[in-house]
Amino acid sequence: MLGYDISWAAFNIIEVMSASKFTFKRIGYLAASQCFHEGTDVIMLTTNQIRKVGASHPAMEACGEGGLVGSG
Repeated sequence: MLGYDISWAAFNIIEVMSASKFTFKRIGYLAASQCFHEGTDVIMLTTNQIRKVGASHPAMEACGEGGLVGSG
């Protein structure tokens, strides 16, 4: 996966991050942390998704999205 252009899948990764099941969310956060960079078109959507989930489920920050937020 690393080294290939997968910018076409950025919106699909956001959709997986928005899933209701925690296992899907975790996969989405992993994919985003590995594939997204400063120039990714959907960075604003990603940031808003992280804020929305973090505000509604504070425990998610510690286990799922903490790696994504801390990697920047």
